[in-house]
Amino acid sequence: QEALDNEELPENADWPNYAAYFRFAGKRSSFNHHQMAEDECDIHKLTLAELYEIVKEEADIFERCLAQQDGNRLVKRSFISLCDVHRHTLAELFEIVKEEAEIYENCLSATTKA
Repeated sequence: QEALDNEELPENADWPNYAAYFRFAGKRSSFNHHQMAEDECDIHKLTLAELYEIVKEEADIFERCLAQQDGNRLVKRSFISLCDVHRHTLAELFEIVKEEAEIYENCLSATTKA
């Protein structure tokens, strides 16, 4: 967030590229295994619910970034926007959601066939 306020990233600061993944990993590692249901497909359902929250958070961050960028008319158009990191992160998260949804759907299909 501080980097957004200063309109530049410190040298070798790749952390924004991985922020969403760290949040996801943190949420996954804090998952209460005692609450996990017996159904083998429930883990995929819970993963999709967690991903939904992560996408929502990242979308909010992206919106704030765009609003801040629009408010600052000094940003050069040829300069790569700091918001591009969040745009890229959202695109990758959407791909992860699609993959997890397919896994969940396949799991449900396999379960109903058994």
